[in-house]
Amino acid sequence: MAHELRTPLTLIQIPIEQVMQQSCSKECIPELSSILNASSRLNRVVDQMLQAREHGQALQLSVQAIDLVSEVKAIAQIYTHAAEREDITFCISSLPVAAITIQRQIFEDILHNLLANAVKYSAAGDSIRLRLTLRAGFIEIEVKDTGIGIAQEHQDNIFHK
Repeated sequence: MAHELRTPLTLIQIPIEQVMQQSCSKECIPELSSILNASSRLNRVVDQMLQAREHGQALQLSVQAIDLVSEVKAIAQIYTHAAEREDITFCISSLPVAAITIQRQIFEDILHNLLANAVKYSAAGDSIRLRLTLRAGFIEIEVKDTGIGIAQEHQDNIFHK
């Protein structure tokens, strides 16, 4: 199945790269970059699935040092453009933090999920705030929005599939 995913992803990436290099106006670069980043992310997941399958192992994610602030800002930029298109205010406040060691893929997936949901469930005039703080030796990432929220009866199931 992973092979069937790789080809369409490549067919998405190549024309986007060509358009960005040849005929793209400055206004379309953020949107095309978002598509390119998302397809690259999917390609990495497909590669990990293939490697795990070839070695008969469960998917293993590596722990690596990253610049958390840069990583958060890069991911947030994708959703900033999406929010602007929907007339949603997107505010980022951060505290400079040194490199941390983290499972990057899991971190990216969580942050993408939180920000995608914040944009998806907010309407024109709403706001989203992403804040990065250091609290009692731990890094706290907060995504807060003024969207529709989660109904009280569903809140107990947030972290269950």
